[in-house]
Order: sequence, then structure tokens, then C-alpha cells
Amino acid sequence: MIWHRSFVLCSLASLIVPFLGDTVEAAELQAGTYSGTRRSEGELTSPLHPLMVKPLPAEAEQSISSLGAYLIKMEPNVMSRAKAIHDWLATRIEYDYAALRSGSITWELEAPEVVFRRRSGVCAGFAQLGVAIGASAGVPVRYVKGLVRDISKAAVKPSVHAWNEVTLDGTVHAFDATWDAGTVSSGHFLRSYRADYRFTEPSVFMVDHLPEALPASWPQKSKADFMDQPSLSPRFFADGLGLISPTRFRTESSGSFSVTLLNPNSKTIAGMVRRPDGRFEDCETRQGSVTVVVCPLRTPGAHLVEVNSLLHAAMQPDGSGTRSYARVAWFEAVGAMTSSAKRAGRFEPTSRKGANGGIP
Repeated sequence: MIWHRSFVLCSLASLIVPFLGDTVEAAELQAGTYSGTRRSEGELTSPLHPLMVKPLPAEAEQSISSLGAYLIKMEPNVMSRAKAIHDWLATRIEYDYAALRSGSITWELEAPEVVFRRRSGVCAGFAQLGVAIGASAGVPVRYVKGLVRDISKAAVKPSVHAWNEVTLDGTVHAFDATWDAGTVSSGHFLRSYRADYRFTEPSVFMVDHLPEALPASWPQKSKADFMDQPSLSPRFFADGLGLISPTRFRTESSGSFSVTLLNPNSKTIAGMVRRPDGRFEDCETRQGSVTVVVCPLRTPGAHLVEVNSLLHAAMQPDGSGTRSYARVAWFEAVGAMTSSAKRAGRFEPTSRKGANGGIP
């Protein structure tokens, strides 16, 4: 079996960066105690391929070649077969966080046959196995190496990652089964299938994936532009939201920071800000077809601003109950000192309207 020597040692960001679909309870939003590691069943999902809903016959999963033959036999449509490959990877392979954490990842450990047998691997193993299954199933799956955006606290950094592409009828489709398989929480991999990164529109996929070699038909974007763009999840687009401002991930502002959204579907939006000291604080939200989220910046330094969209609510007649939110956007807001505060050697928040068009 031939596999790629452009080995990728996936960073932890490959599983933890996509807070996509992470949910927070309203009580946590208000208390400022959300840690950023919880997930919910109410994510943006697309139905599993019918072949993957139930366990496959044992003989079909004895080897990569037997799996490929089974897919050819059971799924005549090549596009659907490619989606079945993604779904098999996302529901059968676990992310090998233990190997990543211990530094024991090797070339041999991520070989397709080994990942298939162990049912475990990092992003390179997922992507290598995707190529191998595709070759056996008559689907021209390619291995792709590129960058993803690692959002840690408030800073954003590039991180190397691997995923797959397939060209069908002249159209380049990408899928990332690693990120769709689950997430890491408290040092453990938690399986949670989703289809956020299965044949996603290029403009959405490239919000947090930048291939080394961009397909000619995809939007052309430099590394600098990729790193500087706002961080938006697939759910942001699925909810019909549009970003008016800010147009960059990192913005310097005094006193407050505002996010302005187009919200034609009247989604309930909530925001919170993680301060430099690690504590969370609620943001003020003006709901409407144009929704404005205003977050206080009470100290100098980098703040992580999170915009959340309501997933579902379980409310009682007396008004009690719970609401679950999905994080759909992230920004770094750098609290700046006013001129008078600089002269006095202290930080003074300006009016809540600030420089970003927020509400007073």
C-alpha cells in the first residue's frame, strides 16, 4: 500500500479548535463558568449514509479491500460512495489522543492498514485511510495537507492538519472526517458524529481550512488573509446569519467591542467574553433582523468574544428551564487604554458605543 510521506503530526487544535457545535447552558453563560469543552446532540448534522446507520457485515470490514468492494456493491453512485467513506471514517475511527499526548505517534502507526486494524489514528491516519478506502472503492480520494486555525484563549495561530479531497464531475469536494468524528474533552476523545465538514461549500470550508495547494476553482486566499479572517462555524451559515462587522478576527477597541450580524431568520443570539484573567462575562444583545452583540472590555489585553446561537430550549410555564446554545463565531478583542488612562497609568473604559458601532 502506498501512502503519503508528507506526514502530519496533528496538533491538539485539530480536535479542540472546532468548538463548532459546542453548546453552553444559559446558566453557564450567566455564571461565566463555561469551560469550552462541552458538546450537545443538537448539532448541525446531516444524515448518515444509509449503509452506516447499522453495523456492516463482519466480512465487509475484514480489510480495506473488502470494505471497498462492499461499498461498490451496495452504493452505485460515486458521490454517495464518497460520502459513505467519510461517514465510515467518522463513525468507526477514534482520534488517538493518547498517542498525541504521549508523543508516541510514528510513521508506522498512521499507515492505512494499521489505522484500519486499530480503528484509531490522528488526522494523518484518518486522511491516509480515506485515500486507501477510496482506491478500493473506485473513488479518487486525495490526501490534503494544510493549515487550520488554532484558537487558544484569545490568540489565533496556524496549525498543520490533514484531510481529504475528491474531484467528481469536475468539482473539487473536501471532507474532514477527523473533525466530524468527535472532540477531546478532559483528556479523552468523545465520539460525536456530524457532517459539518462533509462536502462543505469551499467558502465555508476555508473559514478554518487552508489547503497547501488551493484548487483553481476555489476562492484564492493568502495565509495572511486566512489567519486574519473572522472565525465562523458551519452553523453560522446554516442558521442564515451574515457578518456585517467586524471583518477581521482581531480588533483593538476601548471599553467595549461590538459584533453586528444580519439575522433574517430571527435566531436567538447570545454572547459572552472571556477576559484576560480567564473569567467569563455576559455581553449585551439587541435582537432583530440586524442583531448587535456588545461585550464589555474592562481591562487591557486580549479578550475572546464568543457569539452563540440558540439550539433548543426546554422552558416551563413559570419561565424556568434550560437553553442550549451553539457557538457560531469567535473574535479577539484587544482592550486598549484611552489617552487619559495612558497618561494616568490606568485603564478607563470609554462609552459602550465604542469604535465598533455598538449600542450605547
